[in-house]
Amino acid sequence: LISIDLANALLFTAFALTWTGARVFDHRRPRPVLLFGGAMLWLIASRIPGFADSFDVRVLVSSGIITAYTWATAYEFWRGRSEPLVSRWPVIFMLFAHGSLYLLRTPFGDMLPWLPTGNQVFESVWLTVLSFEALLFTIAIAFILLAMAKERTEHRHKTASLVDPLTGVANRRAFLQDGE
Repeated sequence: LISIDLANALLFTAFALTWTGARVFDHRRPRPVLLFGGAMLWLIASRIPGFADSFDVRVLVSSGIITAYTWATAYEFWRGRSEPLVSRWPVIFMLFAHGSLYLLRTPFGDMLPWLPTGNQVFESVWLTVLSFEALLFTIAIAFILLAMAKERTEHRHKTASLVDPLTGVANRRAFLQDGE
């Protein structure tokens, strides 16, 4: 059980790294305490006897940690919305939807009759749904984040071509472009 707890702590740290990457993308400093906060919470909680024995509570807490980091990542991208990047909005939507799916995992697991209960995780339809969604999410978010980085670079180059680097005033090209 200790190796499973360490694997879960590593998983939570991966979600925290995504959140930290979003902070760094928008020129905010990383928060090391919060980077490892979810993993530390999990490792401490897994030492509590009632927590360690309850599968449903473990799923609820792990889903909550993943959702918190995913929504925090979406929030970081939303905070930087003043930068005119069109690809920022699909990233925010996808992160919010991904976090919502993880958060709804526990209530739906109890409500849907076609899902097995207890520790029969590998027979659950949720494992298939979450695995498929995670695969599609990973591929889509990678492409969109790459597009957002490319879009930022293009925006910076365009801005640099329209502003005099010494004075910061719009140059002749910007004047003619605005005049049209």
